[in-house]
Amino acid sequence: MAYLNKNDIVVIKHGSDSIQARVVDIRWRRFNRSAKDRARNPNSKPWKSVPYAVCQTFIGAPHGTEFVIAGYKLKNMEKNGDKLLVLHDKYLAEFDGDWAETLLAESREKRKGE
Repeated sequence: MAYLNKNDIVVIKHGSDSIQARVVDIRWRRFNRSAKDRARNPNSKPWKSVPYAVCQTFIGAPHGTEFVIAGYKLKNMEKNGDKLLVLHDKYLAEFDGDWAETLLAESREKRKGE
């Protein structure tokens, strides 16, 4: 999993084409996960937090298009001394869906307040 920071460059490779975007916000989503030791604590509800990068495109797609990528799908790469986050074409970026729209709306509200 990549370390996400604002203003990182994200490259999405898709065949011979690529989309480049910039991380504009980092949002967290919490999930229930299965407990490994229910015998010791049967009422526990373990949570796992996953970082999501809210990205805005600037090359390869309509300028300003926003989308969400889970942090664990990105891989750190270095090119000419610059840090890049690469999403290989075996994964998909989340452009739509109810939870993705909610996450993008929350991010926009947060960025307006800054």
